[in-house]
Amino acid sequence: MLFIQKISNTLNQPYPFFYESVKRILITAGAFVLGVSLFLYLIQPFSYNFDEHRYPFWIISLLNGTLVGSIFLFYIALIKGFAPRLIDEEFWTLGRELGFWLLFLLLVGVGNFFLRELIYDNPNNFSFYYFRTEVIHSLIVGSFFLLFIVTGKYLHIVSSTIDKASTWNSVVRDYRNKQQGETEITVHAESAQDTIRFRVSEFLYAKVDGNYIEFYLMDDKNEEIQRHIKRNTLINVEEQLKDVPNIIRVHRSYLVNIYKIECVSGNAQGYRLGIKNSKDIVPVSRSYISAFDAVMR
Repeated sequence: MLFIQKISNTLNQPYPFFYESVKRILITAGAFVLGVSLFLYLIQPFSYNFDEHRYPFWIISLLNGTLVGSIFLFYIALIKGFAPRLIDEEFWTLGRELGFWLLFLLLVGVGNFFLRELIYDNPNNFSFYYFRTEVIHSLIVGSFFLLFIVTGKYLHIVSSTIDKASTWNSVVRDYRNKQQGETEITVHAESAQDTIRFRVSEFLYAKVDGNYIEFYLMDDKNEEIQRHIKRNTLINVEEQLKDVPNIIRVHRSYLVNIYKIECVSGNAQGYRLGIKNSKDIVPVSRSYISAFDAVMR
C-alpha cells in the first residue's frame, strides 16, 4: 500500500502543459514528422517485408512521420476545441501528462493501421492481427521515449525551479524591509462603482474571478486582509499599475506586490509565492518565470 501511495503521490505532482501556444504546437508537430521519419528509416526498429511495399522505404518512413505529426495537430485541436479546461495548466499533473501521451500513442497506432492500405500491398491489411500489431508497436516504441523524455524533463524542471526558488527566498527577505511610501493608486473601470483606490503599501495581490478582479489589500492598522471585488479585466488593471515597479504580472490570473512575498517555493509548473498574513498561494506560471527572475535579479 505504501508503494501504491508513493506512485499516486508522484503522478499527482504538478506538471506544466507545454502546448498552449500555436508556435510550440507547430514546432512539436514538425519535430514529430522529422524525428519519426529519420528514426524509422535509419533504425528500422521492426521487421519489414519490403516486397509488400508500394513505395521506396524512405517515402514510407516520411509518410509515417507525416501521419504522426498530423495526428498530433488533430489531437491538440480536438482537445482545445471540445475540452479546453482539461488541459488547464493549473490542474495539469505528471499523471495527466503521461495519460495524454499514452492516448496519443494509441491514436498513432490506429492511424498506422489505416495507413497500411496506402503503403502495403497486402490483401490482409484490414485484419485484427495487423490492427493489434500496429497499436502494440506504437505503444512499445512510444512508451520508451515517453518515459525517458517526460520523467527526465520533470526531474530537470523541478530541480532547476527549486534551486532558483531557494535563491529568491533570500531576496524577498530583503524586499520586505523596503519602504514603499504612501503613494495612492486609482484603478478605473468601466463603471464608476468598480473604481478602487488604495495605497501601494496596502496592495498584496489581485486575481481573476470570471469577469471580476479580486483585490487583496492589507489594513496596516490591524493587519487584516480585505478583499474587494470589482468588475474589470486583469489586462486593464495591469496597464494602470505599470508605473509601479514592485507590482508585476506572475500568472495569467494574478498580479502580486513583490514586497509582500513571504516565501518562494517551486514545483514543475513554476514558483509558488507565500503572501504576508495570507494562507493563499500565488502561482508564478512557467510563461512568467523569466519576467519574475528578471525582477528578482
